[in-house]
Amino acid sequence: MLVKLVNGEIQYVPKTTTIDGISISNYDALSDKELIADGWKTLNEVPMPIKEGYYYTLSYRENKGSITMVWTEHMQEPIEPGILDITDLAYRIARLEVANGDTEFADKLLDSNILSDDTHNSLIDAIESARRSKP
Repeated sequence: MLVKLVNGEIQYVPKTTTIDGISISNYDALSDKELIADGWKTLNEVPMPIKEGYYYTLSYRENKGSITMVWTEHMQEPIEPGILDITDLAYRIARLEVANGDTEFADKLLDSNILSDDTHNSLIDAIESARRSKP
């Protein structure tokens, strides 16, 4: 695949273009030799790595006759304190519903086995307390 690097972005061979004020149709149908002579370069595609706890940003390095994809590795930032994960959010919803006398969601959450032991026990205590306080 032939491309050009313009302001850090890949540009693909267009179907039509203008060179020296002349509009050229079917420009993309020219031979690779003609396009390379016009400044187009081969794209060396590199698959994005996959590594747990990291994400990657894509950039390009221009060489004499080609352009190569470059993946830069970045460590994934930990979740900021105060931002709830889905388990904690589900637990908080269950506690609110239990406080209002509805234990259905809490019972299902307990059956899912996604809560830590401490959170599981705390929710059981809340359910039992709500059930004891019902007239």
